[in-house]
Amino acid sequence: MDDKFNGFWAETEWTYDFKKDGTFKFYAKGHYDTNEYTGRYIISDSIVFLNPDTDWQTFDGVIKSRLKIMNKECLRDYDNNFYCRNYETIDNLNDKEFEFQQKAISIIDTLSIVKKEKERLKEIEQDNESVLDGDPEIRISYTGIIVVNRKEFHQFYLEKVALLNTWRNLDFLVTKKPFTIYEHLGVRDSLRIIYKETGVD
Repeated sequence: MDDKFNGFWAETEWTYDFKKDGTFKFYAKGHYDTNEYTGRYIISDSIVFLNPDTDWQTFDGVIKSRLKIMNKECLRDYDNNFYCRNYETIDNLNDKEFEFQQKAISIIDTLSIVKKEKERLKEIEQDNESVLDGDPEIRISYTGIIVVNRKEFHQFYLEKVALLNTWRNLDFLVTKKPFTIYEHLGVRDSLRIIYKETGVD
């Protein structure tokens, strides 16, 4: 590659500047950080693997270890942040992604295993009230993209979030096309289809 891709999250502009000689520069400018970092990269199967010259990438995972090439205009990391040649494209992608996540959350929230688990968690909470934990919230949360058997999935959890702790109770993986929801059993990456949208292009 010989191109520059910009992203914006955490009130900060992030820029990946790739050179043909296999090196890259990474710029941060904004609330999170203002600095420049360098390293080397390789591309394999539309994935850009980055090897920074310092271990700074471990600092809150800001420099990503891998990026997905979406097309000539955009890259995407596995936290679902987009880096494109122009910001208008990023806004469009973010809007579509938000719609997808809200759709997935609204459907997951209606599944019988989720309803049962929410009831169970509420009963446990009533039996074990803790002043320190406050009033916990039970919700579906999106965490990013994971790869299972070379296939990408969007990951959602049923979480109980309290003042001092967060518990993840159910794990769901979702594909966009076709729109399918799997229960992720974790052990040996076992997946079970629990919802599949039919009759949609």
